[in-house]
Amino acid sequence: MIALEPTADAKIVTLPLLLAGLGIGALASQLGAVSVSAVPDELSPEVGGLQNTATNLGAAIGTAVAGSILITSLTTAFLQGVAENNAVPPQVSDQAQVQLAGGVPFLSDAKLQDALQRAAVPPTSPRPCSR
Repeated sequence: MIALEPTADAKIVTLPLLLAGLGIGALASQLGAVSVSAVPDELSPEVGGLQNTATNLGAAIGTAVAGSILITSLTTAFLQGVAENNAVPPQVSDQAQVQLAGGVPFLSDAKLQDALQRAAVPPTSPRPCSR
């Protein structure tokens, strides 16, 4: 199984994302040129507008679907980790299942730090993930 280290930063995905972005950008410009050149000149503005609309709509739907899959995967992994951890009491595991069934709440780092301090959770150093 391949996993990212907890200390990994954005540098690890910069080059692959840059290459993907350049490839998609080069492809999209050629696709637009082919689409517009395939119709009579008087219809070119409409075809170009439709092509740009479809591109933006596809990007928006793709981003929403990818985000939904990411949040679902992270929530499932978290709940599975809590359920399999013997150090977590069963009532806490059950409460986590119930609380996260309606959706995952998002909070800022400041609110998280505040909640951890109020719960008297001692600060710990990050541990590397086991593979």
